[in-house]
Amino acid sequence: MNKRLLRGTILLGLVSLFGLIYIVSLAYDLNLRNDQSISNPGYLDSYPETGYFKINPETILRSLSQGNADVFMPSLEDPNSVEPLTHGSFSWAQGDFLQVASALGQLIWKDPMSLEDWSVDNVIFRTDCRDHLNGFDFAGITYFRPIAVNGKKFYTTRHIEIDLYYGIVRWGSGAIYSRPILLKWKSFNFAEANFTADDALQIAEKNGGKERRLEVENKCAVYIGSPQNNNHNNWYLSYLMPPDFVNYLIDLDTGEYKISSVSQ
Repeated sequence: MNKRLLRGTILLGLVSLFGLIYIVSLAYDLNLRNDQSISNPGYLDSYPETGYFKINPETILRSLSQGNADVFMPSLEDPNSVEPLTHGSFSWAQGDFLQVASALGQLIWKDPMSLEDWSVDNVIFRTDCRDHLNGFDFAGITYFRPIAVNGKKFYTTRHIEIDLYYGIVRWGSGAIYSRPILLKWKSFNFAEANFTADDALQIAEKNGGKERRLEVENKCAVYIGSPQNNNHNNWYLSYLMPPDFVNYLIDLDTGEYKISSVSQ
């Protein structure tokens, strides 16, 4: 066998070997994804440790700004039976929810949930449609970071929900997920973006969103958060007015938008 043929044979063997490793690794990752779709870190029922507190949405931000961290009230009620507040309409900004999440993390885990220490797997903000739409009344944030257990690599996750309509915060912790080989989790760096969730809402409102919600007399809801298909460069915003909806993709850095789908 001449040297050129030998080099070709070796090269082909290496390419085949790396191709096989890639296919096996991808199959492993896809199998992990299927398993983890059953235990989604974005849902509280995926966590072995959970809890909740009642809050006063009208005073909690002022109390925290004054250095008073005693703002979370234990309750003996079933969190699924808590009645909605009968007064107040709340329009919190993105930063308000992060402030409360940090205070809750400090209380539960002695950890302010800094985004320098934790990555965000997904985040969602929600509000019912109303006139002068300029904030949100619900947020859910799922945090993750890598850990090693007995030499094996995992992600550990925590989840926080802040629901102003019911005056309640919920938390979950203690879940771990195997780390993929190729399809590693990506962080949604919304807190460092040029355009916040609040900015994205106003962009949508000024570019067709307001008109659509007024057409249905504000009988709708707006959700904004982590985009679909792991597209971490955009906010994904949706006006839900069943059976219709309008979806926007809004660039985190430029504010440019496109309407991805509209039902008729």
